Amino acid sequence: MDDERYPSVATMVQAYLRGRVTLQALHLELLSVTSAQDPFGSGPEYDLAGAAALLLAEFSSGHRTEAELRQSLATAVATMPAA
Repeated sequence: MDDERYPSVATMVQAYLRGRVTLQALHLELLSVTSAQDPFGSGPEYDLAGAAALLLAEFSSGHRTEAELRQSLATAVATMPAA
């Protein structure tokens, strides 16, 4: 994801985890980023964007609590390989 209009997905997730942005703001920003992604792209940012989108969908449908969402997002960011 080399589009400079958007912060990195990791930066957005970390801002949410630190309480700097709301869950709704994270969700909206993530939607913007993922809709602008190359559908055939690959790499750590693409993987994190996909994982975060899935985790948010699971939370939205009631399959995860917000605490579980936060823990899973923190793990995803922490284990993200360098680009």
